[in-house]
Amino acid sequence: MYTSNRSSSIAWKLNLSNQWRRLGNLIFSAVFILLVVCLVWFLAAEQMLVPENAENIQRGFEGSLDGWKSLKYVLIDGDGVRYTAPFGEFLQFIRPPFLIWAAIEVVCWAIGFLNGAESYRKYLKPIDEIALAAEAISSKSISPERFSDLEEAIEHIDGSSPERMLNTGDSDLQGLEAAINNMLKRLHNSYRQQIRFVDDASHELRTPIAVIQGYINMLDRWGKSDKNILDESISAIKVEAEHMNTLVEQLLFLARGDAGRQKFEPVQLNLLSMMEEIAEESRMIDDKHRYELQVSEAVELWADYAMLKQSVRILIDNAAKYSRAGSKIRMRLYTRKDSKNLSGARQACIEIQDNGIGIGKEDMSHIFERLYRGDPARNSKTGGSGLGLSIARWIVEKHGGFFEVISYEDVGTRITIVLPMK
Repeated sequence: MYTSNRSSSIAWKLNLSNQWRRLGNLIFSAVFILLVVCLVWFLAAEQMLVPENAENIQRGFEGSLDGWKSLKYVLIDGDGVRYTAPFGEFLQFIRPPFLIWAAIEVVCWAIGFLNGAESYRKYLKPIDEIALAAEAISSKSISPERFSDLEEAIEHIDGSSPERMLNTGDSDLQGLEAAINNMLKRLHNSYRQQIRFVDDASHELRTPIAVIQGYINMLDRWGKSDKNILDESISAIKVEAEHMNTLVEQLLFLARGDAGRQKFEPVQLNLLSMMEEIAEESRMIDDKHRYELQVSEAVELWADYAMLKQSVRILIDNAAKYSRAGSKIRMRLYTRKDSKNLSGARQACIEIQDNGIGIGKEDMSHIFERLYRGDPARNSKTGGSGLGLSIARWIVEKHGGFFEVISYEDVGTRITIVLPMK
């Protein structure tokens, strides 16, 4: 009962504050409308009475406020010609409809004032119920045996094992069990992802190290005097060392990002200049594909230039990896209205489209996961660590954006970076 009375008091306070604000808005609206109507009448009277070539017009009123019905709007031009309009009659004409409108608004306000508290009470009802339920639970006496059962159930919890969840068998503690078990499931999923990430990273690092060790052993045995073996070994070691260096840099990038130590320095950025630079670099680096840039308008926003450029380059590199030689890779820059924002905010879109092998349905939901790669047969020729899209996602999300992905196998893929224009 105490909680219900308290919520009623809160409802009345909220309603009173809101209704006083509504009354103030009502008075302001009435005065504003009256002023606008009078201003329109003044302008209309002036246009009807005063010739167009009149100059140095003086405006004023004559009559008494006590007898406002006799008020006249007076206009005197530069030649001393005097014009008058019956302003008091106009006020008398508009008074009935204005009073009717004002009376309707006041009645609506009064109804809202009387019923507003009840509406607020309905909104506060769920909070009321939670408070009453908590009070009821706290008032119950829990026996030592139930405490003992709860302690024993908690001791058997294991965050790394999803089957070892909290289970007391007590119906009164089901809500508590559900909350704890949901938390344990999230912890378990995080634990599994961490273990898989460490295993995959170890595997990715183990492979180039094994290749390098193999070539070193071959050189040590008989490759020192064989120029062909020496050249092959040096080339292979160089490639694997570069791959391992790239992998370590990517892992460090994500680790710094997770720890909040990755530098993020947004500046006013011209996306058109950045995309033109990326397109030119792509044409110089890769002559096996045709790169096309389409821009509908110049776009500027706040962004970290190096990071955003890196995310776009990742998408373009992937498009080149999974597209046949001679095919076209299209880059497009445009803006669109944010459909989820009613204020008319716009979004900047960077679109990368290829005509490559596409992404399988089973892989679509995993492409941004760290160290995830699809069918090994489809990736055997392209290599890669599976960290590129994870880094791109981190960068885009850091900018407050997101990805849109459309892909069909053997048709191609279109990935769009969508960024808010703040």
